[in-house]
Amino acid sequence: MAKLRRIGNTLKFRLSMADDEATMSGALVGSNDDLLTQILGRLPVTSILRFKLVSKHWNSLLSHRRFTLLYHPTLSLSPGLFIRNFYIPYGFNHENRTPPPLRSLSFHPDRRGIKILQSCNGLLLCCSDRGKERDRKYYIFNPTTNHFATVPSVPGCMDFGTKICSMGLAFHRIDCPQYKIICILRIKRLFQIQIYSSDIGQWKICVKSFYSSQTSFDNGVYWNKAIYWSNIYSDAWYFKVDLQRLQKLSLPVQFRQPATYYFGECGGHLHLVERRDGYYRESCLHMNVYEMNYDDDFISMKKLLKYEVELDELPVAYPEMKFHPNHYEFKVLDVVMGVEEEEEEKETLFMVVGIPGKVIRFNLADKSFKEIFDLTNIFRLGTRPFSEARRYTQTLNPKNF
Repeated sequence: MAKLRRIGNTLKFRLSMADDEATMSGALVGSNDDLLTQILGRLPVTSILRFKLVSKHWNSLLSHRRFTLLYHPTLSLSPGLFIRNFYIPYGFNHENRTPPPLRSLSFHPDRRGIKILQSCNGLLLCCSDRGKERDRKYYIFNPTTNHFATVPSVPGCMDFGTKICSMGLAFHRIDCPQYKIICILRIKRLFQIQIYSSDIGQWKICVKSFYSSQTSFDNGVYWNKAIYWSNIYSDAWYFKVDLQRLQKLSLPVQFRQPATYYFGECGGHLHLVERRDGYYRESCLHMNVYEMNYDDDFISMKKLLKYEVELDELPVAYPEMKFHPNHYEFKVLDVVMGVEEEEEEKETLFMVVGIPGKVIRFNLADKSFKEIFDLTNIFRLGTRPFSEARRYTQTLNPKNF
C-alpha cells in the first residue's frame, strides 16, 4: 500500500507541475502583445468580438489601430449580401462558421424605415426609406458589431433649388481607416461636392461648383483611394478621396457597350460586367467580366478581359426567367471572391445572379451554377427587389464609432 501511495503522490506531483507549466505558458503568451496579435489575427471577426470581453488588456489590444490595420482574415471577405433588409448567405464552406449578422435593419427607430444605399468594406451607408428627400436622415452602420452613427445634415441641402444627387461612402482598413462620406449637391445647373470626415465630425466644401454633362452619380464604388460612379461611359468624373479632388477620366471609345450589368469592387480589384456584342435573342445572357486597371501613366483606364460568361442554361433550369422584347429577367447582384466547396483553400470568383424568386451562384471558372436561396415566400416574383442588393462584409469598427 505504501508503494502505491508513493506512486499516487508522484503522479499527483507531476500533474501539478504540468498544470503550473501550462499556467506559466498561458501567462507568458497572455502578456506578450506581439504573440497575441499573431494568434488572434488568424481568427474570424466574431471570435475577435468575443475575446474583447476577456479583459481590459485584450479589449485595448484588439481595438488598437495597429491590430485593425494588420487584421484581414480570409473569412472576413464576403459571406453574403442584403436584399433590402433580408440577409442571404453565399453558401461557401466557411459560411457554417459565420452566423448571419441580422435579419432586419432595426438598429435605429426611424419611423420612415431604413434602406441601404451602399456597402463599403464592411460598413453600410443607410438612409430613411420613405418620405420627402429633405426629411431624409443618413446613417453609417456596422452589421458585424451592431454599431451605428447618425450623419449630420449636409449644410445647404435645404436651400431652394438644391438637391442631393449622390451620397457615397469611402472606408478601407488601410487606405481610409476613418470613414468619409462624399455628397454631391446639385445647385440649379451646377454641382458641388461636400465631404464628411468621421474623425473631424463635420462637413466641408471640397469642390465649390462645377458643370458636368454627367448628371447621374448613382452607385458609387470606392476603389484605389477614389470613388467611381457606374456611369463610366464617355468622359466621366471620379473623386480622389485622399487628395479631396475631382478628376476627369478619359476612356477609350471601345468602352461604350450596349449595357452594363455590374460595376463593383472585390478583393482590391474593380470589376465590370458588360453585355457582349450581338443582336440575337441569347445575347443578353452572354457577357464579359473585365478587371479594370490604370495605364502606366495613371491618366486613362484600361480593362482586362477575365471571363466570358454564358448563362444559356439558366432559362432552361428556371423557366420563371421570362423573355421580354430584348432581355431575360435577371440581374447580376455581385462578383465576389469565394472558396471552392471541394477544395477549401482554392479561391475563385463567383457571380451572384438574381432571377424571379431565386438567387443563383455562378462559378466563373468551371461555369457551374447552384441555387443558394429561394425568395418566393419573401418577395413577389420579379427582379425589382434586386435593385437594393448590397454586399455584406465582416469588419471591425473604425476607431471613432
